[in-house]
Amino acid sequence: MTEKNDFISIYTTGQEDKIAIIKSLLDSKKILYYIANENIASRVHNALDREMHLMVLKDSVNSVKEILRGIITENQEY
Repeated sequence: MTEKNDFISIYTTGQEDKIAIIKSLLDSKKILYYIANENIASRVHNALDREMHLMVLKDSVNSVKEILRGIITENQEY
């Protein structure tokens, strides 16, 4: 069974459009992930509280980075 501590954040953004693209790409590849703070971000006005975190399994970090190359740049990660 997969636990939350099996996941690591590899990308943080407040841009809901980027999250939608990322979710679509990962869903199409059947990658297990979740977006931390996704539901909260859409209800707050403070920019810092709107940050959403892409959480992926620790052992799939490299493959996810490869899939999202061009969407996520190195300086945006972690």
